[in-house]
Amino acid sequence: MASLLNSAMRYFNTTGGADRCDEFVNQCIEVGQQSFRIKRFIAKGGFAFVFEATETKTGRDYAIKRLLANEKSKCKAILQEIALLKRLSGHPNIVDFVAAATSEKEGMTEYLVVTEFCPGDLVKILEARWPMKPLFPDQVTLIFYQACAAVEYLHTRSPPVVHRDLKLQNLLVSAQHTIKLCDFGSCTTKLHYPDTSWSAGQRATVQDEVTENTTPQYRAPEALDLYQNLPLDAGMDKWALGCLLYVLCYQQHPFEDGARLAILNAAYRMPQDDTTYAHLQPVIRDLLVVNPLQRPDLSQLLSHLETLVSPGIDPKGPVQGLLPGNPAPRVAQQPPPPPQQQQQQQPPARPPPPPRPAAPPGQAGHASASDAAGAGAAAAGPGGSVLSSFMGRIRDVGSRVTETVAAMSREGLDLHYLTSRLAVMSYPAEGLESAYRNHYEDVRAFLDSRHPRAYAVYNLSTRRYPQSRFEGRVSEVGWEAGTAPPLASLFAILRNMQLWLRQGPHTICVLHCLDGKASSALVSAATCCFLRLFPSPRHGLELFAARRCPPNISPSQRRYADYTAAMAADPPRLPHRRPVMLVTLTLTPVPMFNRQRRGCTPTPRFGPTASGC
Repeated sequence: MASLLNSAMRYFNTTGGADRCDEFVNQCIEVGQQSFRIKRFIAKGGFAFVFEATETKTGRDYAIKRLLANEKSKCKAILQEIALLKRLSGHPNIVDFVAAATSEKEGMTEYLVVTEFCPGDLVKILEARWPMKPLFPDQVTLIFYQACAAVEYLHTRSPPVVHRDLKLQNLLVSAQHTIKLCDFGSCTTKLHYPDTSWSAGQRATVQDEVTENTTPQYRAPEALDLYQNLPLDAGMDKWALGCLLYVLCYQQHPFEDGARLAILNAAYRMPQDDTTYAHLQPVIRDLLVVNPLQRPDLSQLLSHLETLVSPGIDPKGPVQGLLPGNPAPRVAQQPPPPPQQQQQQQPPARPPPPPRPAAPPGQAGHASASDAAGAGAAAAGPGGSVLSSFMGRIRDVGSRVTETVAAMSREGLDLHYLTSRLAVMSYPAEGLESAYRNHYEDVRAFLDSRHPRAYAVYNLSTRRYPQSRFEGRVSEVGWEAGTAPPLASLFAILRNMQLWLRQGPHTICVLHCLDGKASSALVSAATCCFLRLFPSPRHGLELFAARRCPPNISPSQRRYADYTAAMAADPPRLPHRRPVMLVTLTLTPVPMFNRQRRGCTPTPRFGPTASGC
């Protein structure tokens, strides 16, 4: 990297680099099939010069990066950067690639790379604000969340991509006010795992290569001392993210001068009297640990960050207050006020129970995708009153829910009301099992006293029990714990709940599974989206966590909750129906399960009864 910079600077110094930048402005150039007029010089970074340009046909602004090289090795590095940018383009938090071109000029090879134009430079924005106007906690969380989302996308490619030069200077603000990661010249797919067999020469070579592609203040401990035999992989980016979050919170770097000993010992000062960003301090501590193997998984970190933003703010949405003309963030829609409904004289008739899941998601899920989406859309049509009659406004029923939960606690039942018409409980047991779970007779007595002939129980587990326990009001709709249900079966459950809630203003749905967390949380979040209380299952899971306990759902279950939200949206977004063939399955690194640490032979199992590997 240093040689590339020196080469480029020598070229510009000997040929009038500043003049050539000025000469490039106002010129018309063609890249591929598009024609651009250069508007102005933006910045100089590394061995590249960045300009703002306008496409002559559409008038849309783009950024054009101009790179120069005079050696084959330098040309190869630039071509690798362009190929990598094309491969990563398309993620909402990575700058979009548009086109590229090359030409020979005055003994140099010139490369032009066209990308989307991001009007905001995050460093300049923060320099204009600090120190008088620090970022709000939600602004910090959204900026960091979107930076983590971009890095997590790099790490999950095949092969994984490590950025190695994550820093504030490489984050931009797009025209949509979202954060974009740029500058992939330091990226690599070559990971290093030093061990005792490495020679001093090997360590020195890798050390020099890593040093050239990292910034001292953001450099991880394993990149400073290869004799620790710690892996040089995605963990380096996680350390840099910890430094980045510290800077966003406290306007200074945890390792201001890049001191080697401070970094090797993770010796930094965390403000003890801070209350504004106290909820983010555990994230910083988790990322800035010396051993890269102990740093958190980014997918889990993203899920945790979603719980830290204020209610109604989408962590993937625009960041308010960074650029002029900032749009309002996407917030959860509030349901309309409950309509006036007549009291029914007779108890409502229970709809027929939905069918039990009998096929894997890949087979049964697409069978009724259109019907399910139509059912979700119908929830806000003529039958849209069920939305308000189902939930109402949460704050309107908050006091009643609190009183009910207090009474329930006095009776010793593990039953929580998420709303006035949706409750979740643990498995209704009998015998010795009732010592640590609800006894079914206590549950039935409680429901009969509070919701006489107006409740429906949905058993989301594969453990059946006699229908007589709740006077025939049980729907056996369970599936294997820890897995996602078939999509068609999930929507059958939601439609059945919708029909039951339409029977009257006092009907209530009671969910339970074996642990009272995973499957119940999935159906609760999906119900909120199906009836259009929330646009995203994230808000339903937040409600579940606030009223009952933290949801324990797997990534596949979360994905099926997302499907529900997409198919119930207006207009509905249906998952594709094309068959998918699994070609390869890569497990890296191979886990050392046995005591001899000699590896293992994983055996994947697929199908509706697959219990794992």
